[in-house]
Amino acid sequence: MLGLILMGILLVNSICNQCFVEAASGNWIDKSKGLSGKYASSIVINPANNQILYVAMYEKGVFKTTNAAQTWYAINNGLNTPESKQIIFLTICSSNPEILHVGTNKAEIYKSIDGGKSWILSNQGIKPGTAFYTQVFSINIDPTNSSIIYAATSTGIYKSTNGGNSWNRIGSNKTGLSNSFNKGIAIDYKNPVVLYAASQKGVFKSTNQGKSWFAIGPEGEYVHFITIHPVNHNIIYIGTSKGLFKSSDSGEDWVKTGLKSKTSGIFPSVKSIVINPEAPQVIYVDLYLLRKPGCKMLYQV
Repeated sequence: MLGLILMGILLVNSICNQCFVEAASGNWIDKSKGLSGKYASSIVINPANNQILYVAMYEKGVFKTTNAAQTWYAINNGLNTPESKQIIFLTICSSNPEILHVGTNKAEIYKSIDGGKSWILSNQGIKPGTAFYTQVFSINIDPTNSSIIYAATSTGIYKSTNGGNSWNRIGSNKTGLSNSFNKGIAIDYKNPVVLYAASQKGVFKSTNQGKSWFAIGPEGEYVHFITIHPVNHNIIYIGTSKGLFKSSDSGEDWVKTGLKSKTSGIFPSVKSIVINPEAPQVIYVDLYLLRKPGCKMLYQV
């Protein structure tokens, strides 16, 4: 389940009923007209036009709306194989919203430079994993230079300096970052040479655009998601298998939030985090409770 803020409204996509719902004054409205697929894996909004959104529907590719989710239509020209439509992550370039990238379940990255009208394969240099573990978990574009892109995959962290035409792995045991199951990456928008990586072995930080990394804790946590506060870049949130953690000093120290399930002692696994940019004290987290396999919930912190 993922969420985003659109004109003060929370949009959420559900893995359970394959549809979008919109929260407005506490009421939820179905916003899935035109969508199809097993589930929605990622949503992005055009930063220059909040009427335009894109959604990745797993096994059905990418869909677009130009009327704020009233209707959707498929934009899959170039996504011609079943594997290319198994999209896990979708991102949009903040400085040029016509540029989109998607990452698939088969270690593939596709790029569009025309707002999704066409797609080209753009994953030269990315190493495929085993038959199962080949996911591209996240893609992040440098906010000051759209030619620099980072991808977190099941085989390591990769960097492109030419807009995604080719990639080099920068996350490896030699650089200080485990190359196993890197689930996400965050770029410090105030100082883009600073990167944070989420992995199954904790949180890692780089101060030189990924040339070297060092662990910053909390130790022993399987980190699923990482994000930086939209107003204060020193504040970092991570979603782990044991709940939500926060750092207020760029990763030096971490505290666990009070977020936990209603069952005493059981902390939920946090899969994604969304901070309202208009009201950054409002945070939404996507939870997965192991005591109820397959049950996902959205909490507001």
